[in-house]
Amino acid sequence: MAGILDKIKVELTHRGQGAVLDALSLLSDDFTVTWVSQVRQFPTPETLALIVKPEPRIRQMFGFDREILLLYSSRKEFQARMVQVADRLLEQNEISGRVETLLYFFLSPARNVFDVARVFAADSRQNRIAIPFQVGEAAAGQQSTLVVRRLQEHLFSRDLFDIEQPITNDTFFFGRNQFVVETRDAIKQGNNVGLFGLRKTGKTSLVFKFQRLLAREKIATVEYLDLQDPGLYGLRWWELLRELAVRIDPAIDLRAFDESHAARSFRETVERMAARGGRRIVIALDEIEHIVPGLSLREHWNRDFLEFWKTVRAVQNTNRHVTFIVAGVNASAVETATFDGFDNPLFSWISVRYVPPFGVTEVADMIGKLGHYMGLTFDEDVFEFLHGRYGGHPLLTRLVASRLYQSVVTSKRLPFHVDQVYVVQRAAQVDRTLFPMAEHVLAVLKDLYRSEYEMLECLAGNDCDFFEEMTASVPQYAEHLKAYGLVTLNPGRIAMPFLASYLRTQLTNVTPPGPEELGKAAQLAEIGRLRNELEPRLRAFIRQMLKAKMGAHAWIDPVLKAIPSERAAKLQGVDADIILAEHLYLQDLITVIDKNWAVFNVLERGPKDEQMSREQFKILLHFVNAHREDAHAKEIGAAEFATVKVAVMVLDKALSLYVD
Repeated sequence: MAGILDKIKVELTHRGQGAVLDALSLLSDDFTVTWVSQVRQFPTPETLALIVKPEPRIRQMFGFDREILLLYSSRKEFQARMVQVADRLLEQNEISGRVETLLYFFLSPARNVFDVARVFAADSRQNRIAIPFQVGEAAAGQQSTLVVRRLQEHLFSRDLFDIEQPITNDTFFFGRNQFVVETRDAIKQGNNVGLFGLRKTGKTSLVFKFQRLLAREKIATVEYLDLQDPGLYGLRWWELLRELAVRIDPAIDLRAFDESHAARSFRETVERMAARGGRRIVIALDEIEHIVPGLSLREHWNRDFLEFWKTVRAVQNTNRHVTFIVAGVNASAVETATFDGFDNPLFSWISVRYVPPFGVTEVADMIGKLGHYMGLTFDEDVFEFLHGRYGGHPLLTRLVASRLYQSVVTSKRLPFHVDQVYVVQRAAQVDRTLFPMAEHVLAVLKDLYRSEYEMLECLAGNDCDFFEEMTASVPQYAEHLKAYGLVTLNPGRIAMPFLASYLRTQLTNVTPPGPEELGKAAQLAEIGRLRNELEPRLRAFIRQMLKAKMGAHAWIDPVLKAIPSERAAKLQGVDADIILAEHLYLQDLITVIDKNWAVFNVLERGPKDEQMSREQFKILLHFVNAHREDAHAKEIGAAEFATVKVAVMVLDKALSLYVD
């Protein structure tokens, strides 16, 4: 192999592995060997681990910025356990810092080397990419062509973004480093921790991360129980206590865990484990809602919750050898002071930590690193756009990137560079495909925190007054939404424009009621529908007129000048269309038109029965904006209701001359 270090040649020859040099000729034009070692799991000289350095051409073509692990086996049959060998090698400090972590090479004369790699790839989306080569498979002069084709085949055909299950290994775990370190330190000090957040925000992935981290640092052993399993939440309190005891000591006497003796038996189990001086035990209870009063599907947890946690807390008070992590979407298990008049044992006993969203840097790290293995590179402003639109929600961001990858492979050629224009042009279509995920993410809020969900709907419908009224009346509602990463405060705004778009579709996709159905409730729904149909047309009118006057790039400037400077400063770098569509309230739209009437005075020059003066336009819009009885569940008089309908009809008729 060209450029092989002399000492590696000598070492291979000394080990009787001179034949390896001939086998490596397959890769000689594109890689240079920089390290070689005997694999400890195989005492015979038949298996070697090597590190190969890509030549500049390969680095540029596939985005490699590190060297690559190569496992060579001279056996006639390639063993499947080589996959585990590769994983262990890649996690060793000796080489983990210098090689690519998501892929490695197999090289073998065995015919089944391709079968092993294929089965392994199909086994799990979270497995590393194993790229197989067979010794002598390329004719002389054709080695480099085969290598490039093989890399493209295995790298460009796998969607590494499309992983919806919890992350179970460090290869695909990204972000939240500071949160992980701080929580790890709290657990290390013996504190109990509660991880809370919306669905699909990575709570379970974090629990698995702590499981790996605490084991690797020899701090504690984490025992994981998923309480959404009916086999667990269907248990009575003493039976679940028995399950915990089995995780601590599999040799316990199960008969000792009946209702009368379970508390004492659990204490004795913990004390025996502590006396042996073993590693501390961390018990992680995921999906905690399934055993919380009022939330569990099993009525007995309305009573058993207190018995279970009173026992656990009493044991831990005298023995800190056991620590708890609870995880879920609803923090009421920890934040509620009493249940049915009795003190909640978890209140002030578990530290509540809401799972934070990704920052721009973390989005860039995740999407950039995974993308380069798939033949995708990205402009920096793409990461800012994704972060701004999807609020740093890791799964939503990955799924958007997956949709972009799918659009590339169906219409473009890999490798491909993704710029912001490419993403923005497809954002609305991608969002629609992800609306079911938005519904899933928000379902817990809609079911369990109905008031907070209605506050979100008001923000989506630009009814900020109601949001501010609710925030002033019940501050914890807004704090919940902020902790979930759904809103920013002062002023209130939905932090994920994607979710705002979803909520607006939910508000506007209402079948207009017939006259016979227009009771008080139906009148309120009709007002909301009319306003939510008018606003998109008004926004389109503003964009069209300003763009014609100011040009394709400067049209947003008058809009930013019309809103408070503090808000305008926060919108620097945000796409102009997104600013208009998702960051302006109806009152803002009125101000933009009023301050720039010279641009919008075309309304004065329409057909006589459709002409509208500046003052008429302002009065009608202010009237529509003022009547938000639908958001406040207030009654509206028949005359006012009729006037709102007329105002919307007149405005809509005037705007229809200029926008579809």
